[in-house]
Amino acid sequence: MIFKYLIPFDRFVIQSRMSPAEVRHALAAIIEAEKAFRLTWMYDTGFEGRIDYDRFKIHRIAQRFPTMVIGGIEAGPAGSVLHVYMRPGGITAVFFTIWFLTGIQVTSRALWDLISGDTPISPIWALLPLALIGVFCLLVNLPFWMEANRQKKMLLGILEGMAG
Repeated sequence: MIFKYLIPFDRFVIQSRMSPAEVRHALAAIIEAEKAFRLTWMYDTGFEGRIDYDRFKIHRIAQRFPTMVIGGIEAGPAGSVLHVYMRPGGITAVFFTIWFLTGIQVTSRALWDLISGDTPISPIWALLPLALIGVFCLLVNLPFWMEANRQKKMLLGILEGMAG
């Protein structure tokens, strides 16, 4: 289960006693329209994005590490079922990809030099790129999981608060 936290993506299902129309109404109450420019320090916990008939795509407004929440709403046996998928925002995903691929390339080159003996290299220097990948995992995964857990609690609170 620890491997789940190595990749910044999450999927989960929320079952609510509310009807799909009530879920859409509850989500619409907290979602603002997307804007190209926003004074973010004026907002605390609001979401921006869009909600359609059976799906939504939102993210928190005032966050430094954007986490996209994408979900589908469908009728369930006793209310609604929300299938939710969380992933890093676009800029974060690009940063994630570039850093990870660079780390893999540098690590493989250092290990190749160490194994082939072409370039005299200390084993410590060969392992340094692996440390960079580890730092990267902390830089991306820790803020992602902190924000993903916060958003998950907010969604659960909204849906449970409106249903109760």
